[in-house]
Amino acid sequence: MIEDIRGIETKPYLVALNEIKIPKYSKSDFSKSKLRSIKSVNESLKSWKFNFSLPIVCLSEDKGKYELLTGLPIYQASVDAEIQRIWVFLVAAQRSETDKIVEEFLIQSKLNEVIFELTDDDIEEFLSFINNKNSILKRIPGVGDVFANQIAAGRPYETKEQLQEVGGKNRSINWIKAFKQADKTS
Repeated sequence: MIEDIRGIETKPYLVALNEIKIPKYSKSDFSKSKLRSIKSVNESLKSWKFNFSLPIVCLSEDKGKYELLTGLPIYQASVDAEIQRIWVFLVAAQRSETDKIVEEFLIQSKLNEVIFELTDDDIEEFLSFINNKNSILKRIPGVGDVFANQIAAGRPYETKEQLQEVGGKNRSINWIKAFKQADKTS
């Protein structure tokens, strides 16, 4: 268990960018998709004035400095947006003790998905879409050839329970959520 060190606890903190040390051998060149994301986050940071995702930092040998463990693109976007301070999750330990903590954080962060509230209208809209013979079912994220054919063969659907007979409870709900999310972004 990580204990308090120098009066610092493991928890989120708002720290100045100049208090964060970047590891000497960190990769500073980003893929094109990451560069696009950084530009998007940069604009968001300029608008919101704070970050939503928390890079992980740990204590450094240098007093008053923290070593960046995750979130280099967020850090870079914050620098580019000229934000003075960002939220980080500070692990109250030295770098040598943090590998397992970061690994656990990454495992747990995969479970931190957006919670969608499905309304009766969402379900009706989805059922209307899949019942339309002109709809391209493979446009639904998570629906490939096999399920598209099975969904088409089972038409018409009047309830989500009927759809669940084809895809199962969780998969069918995920299709509706993905359809709803895709609809918001288009």
